[in-house]
Amino acid sequence: MQQILSKDNMGMTDVEERLAAIQLLVDEINETTNRNLKKINEQINEIVYKLKIESTKIKSKGFEPGLLLEFPDHLRLTVRVLLDLGMATAEEVSKKTGRSRSMESSYLNQLTTMGYVQKDRKGQLVYYKIKFDTEKIKGE
Repeated sequence: MQQILSKDNMGMTDVEERLAAIQLLVDEINETTNRNLKKINEQINEIVYKLKIESTKIKSKGFEPGLLLEFPDHLRLTVRVLLDLGMATAEEVSKKTGRSRSMESSYLNQLTTMGYVQKDRKGQLVYYKIKFDTEKIKGE
């Protein structure tokens, strides 16, 4: 007990020194946490901003954004690319998705069968575009 209460060269007890060291660590942790929270908040704001832009793009083309969530991931990517391109061949869509032309052709044909995409042949090329059949989109 005497040892804990005795003063060192700087006039602080061992307990006070330990408390001061702990306080420094807590302050450092708080600063790091605040920096990390600020970065996370900035990233969340950026994601929200991008989602608003994407939603606006989709709505401006007459396609309900909620409908995209109903598609499986592989078709959702194809639809998003086709929404961006407007009208495109399977080759053009595949360049944007990074998947093979034959795979995109299959996906576009699935979407055509489902009634969401319209297929137009121009010479030897087949072009696809989102079909704005509101009854089909709304499920009426």
